[in-house]
Amino acid sequence: MTIFCKRCATDDDYAKASLFMLQNKRELHPSLGTVDIITLLYYYMTAGSLIMVTDGDEHMLALGAYYMGTPEQEFVDKQRVVLVDNVIVARSYRSTRVFIRGFRYLMSQIIEDNPEVEEFRFVALSENTYLQKLYPKFASFIGSREGTIGTEDIYSVEIHKLRAFLDRFVRI
Repeated sequence: MTIFCKRCATDDDYAKASLFMLQNKRELHPSLGTVDIITLLYYYMTAGSLIMVTDGDEHMLALGAYYMGTPEQEFVDKQRVVLVDNVIVARSYRSTRVFIRGFRYLMSQIIEDNPEVEEFRFVALSENTYLQKLYPKFASFIGSREGTIGTEDIYSVEIHKLRAFLDRFVRI
């Protein structure tokens, strides 16, 4: 399967991303409603960025959302830190290949647009056992915060270490 990644830039991109996020809102958390998702989308569209992952027929496979800087610091650290806030992968497309390809694209796009970025941070709900096992494989736990739907753990990794980790999965 061919996988394409691109940053949302047009109204059509944002419409596709919004529909995907609304259709897959339970993948983020079972308690999230439509208004919660619309609120998140508003924040991503105004203060962050959205990355779409599609197949060859332009069907959405995944959606990633990130901020340059951190909301806690009112984004003044945007020259140094990127915060990956949410990633949704359609259940039928979850695989290491989609994860690695999307993650490498996200990292490459951010580095290309912001070469001074040094640190990637990731947020995971404390109750999400899958992410709590995944993120420590390549990032360090740096703290917790209270989010709108529960306690969120924050992980951090230097960009060059993340790149080295992801490059291990690329076939030569």
